[in-house]
Amino acid sequence: MAGLPSPGWLNKGEYPFQAHYFKTSAGEMHYVDEGSGKPIVFVHGNPSWSFQFRKAISSLSHDHRCIAPDHIGFGLSDKPAGWSYLPEDHAHNLEGFL
Repeated sequence: MAGLPSPGWLNKGEYPFQAHYFKTSAGEMHYVDEGSGKPIVFVHGNPSWSFQFRKAISSLSHDHRCIAPDHIGFGLSDKPAGWSYLPEDHAHNLEGFL
């Protein structure tokens, strides 16, 4: 799924990327997928989101495919009630995404 409207609080000048979503059992996981070439996958910690990689993505996407998911509960991903936020649950979603 792509092209959902951006939230009103998001500064598109700072984060100009097309939104993409991957379905997990916990909800929709947002990710950035910019550029082409040899892939680089950016994985944020807990708590954070793909916004922290925006400058690297803008710079590197000229020669690389830059992929940066937001873990469930963070950034532009769904924030389901009762989500665990445990590293192993994030890892499970990331493994399915990759």
